[in-house]
Amino acid sequence: MEKLDYVKAQIIVSNYIDNMRESSIKAIQFNYECANKRFELFKYLKDSTDALVHASEDVMTMLNASDSIKEFTKIVMLNANIGRYRQVKLYGSLDDSILASELGINNHGELGDLVLSDLIGKEVPNPYLQMPIRRIVRNHVNKELDESSLGILSNSSIMSGDISSILIGNPEQARFIDAMTLLVRDLENLEVYPRSFGDNHGRNSFKLSNSFNVKYNEDLAKVKSLHL
Repeated sequence: MEKLDYVKAQIIVSNYIDNMRESSIKAIQFNYECANKRFELFKYLKDSTDALVHASEDVMTMLNASDSIKEFTKIVMLNANIGRYRQVKLYGSLDDSILASELGINNHGELGDLVLSDLIGKEVPNPYLQMPIRRIVRNHVNKELDESSLGILSNSSIMSGDISSILIGNPEQARFIDAMTLLVRDLENLEVYPRSFGDNHGRNSFKLSNSFNVKYNEDLAKVKSLHL
């Protein structure tokens, strides 16, 4: 079974982003103000995604995750906001409400899932791992997630295993996917959205979900890049 390859996925996503950016700006090239705004939004999204990937690497290292879980996590984070690029191309905005009014799509997570329906097969060769990634991307905006699932990330027998053994025929599959979905949501709150308002906005009051066990929270607190 071919291994997950984050670098390969990154190249594919970068090509997609370049296409979105160039076609978006070209379409409005004579409106310099709008073109510049979209260019800045694309840059912001790229920087935010890089921050999200690096933050997840720190978390997975603290959890002693296997290499395959680390690769899976980075690919998930790489794609978490993939729908945003299409959103900026279409509307020049990060406001999800425009998606509902114009496309009947609730948020950028759902749009990201639609984008990945074409893109994920190029990034991830194993078809059994494609749908979990799409599910995480689709649902990470959902505020009604079951936070109790996060406890699985503290299970050393799970975290030391191969990602395929967790997501193919494993009774813990759904719980792991839910936990990863929550991780995307929480790291976005810590690393991505605060950048819109300044480095300290929301960081003092926001903490990763309380259902992590004590050791996980203690280890995570050591990751300086998360500013906990």
